[in-house]
Amino acid sequence: MTIAVAAFATWSEERLRRTMATPTEEHGMEYVTAIDDGIEILSPSGRFDAFAAPQIAEELARIQAASDRLVVDLSAVPFIDSTGLATLVRAMKHAREQNASFVLCGLVEPVRIIFELTRLDRAFDIADDCASALATLRQ
Repeated sequence: MTIAVAAFATWSEERLRRTMATPTEEHGMEYVTAIDDGIEILSPSGRFDAFAAPQIAEELARIQAASDRLVVDLSAVPFIDSTGLATLVRAMKHAREQNASFVLCGLVEPVRIIFELTRLDRAFDIADDCASALATLRQ
């Protein structure tokens, strides 16, 4: 528990908040980026759908150009559609091509079910929470 609190404290001190412009407020998505011990963390919040996917894809590309270790924390994403899934699959493929690390974490139950139904849970490295994902990448 102490490690998770320490990791979160470091993460929250270094975070940058960005609000994404989307066509309607209903589909608005916000995300936070942080760096913890050289590991980039992207934490979107809101619906990860066709409206949000292009901006998340742009941010993933920016991060992947600068870092070879990335965690995407989906703990504040209650919904993901096929466009959101495709965005993550492209980022995962890019990471593999670059021999980089890419870990998802914090999948809430509805999102986890989508990953299981599509069998993408077998393709991605998925950790229960951000602290576990960070610990995995530090090894």
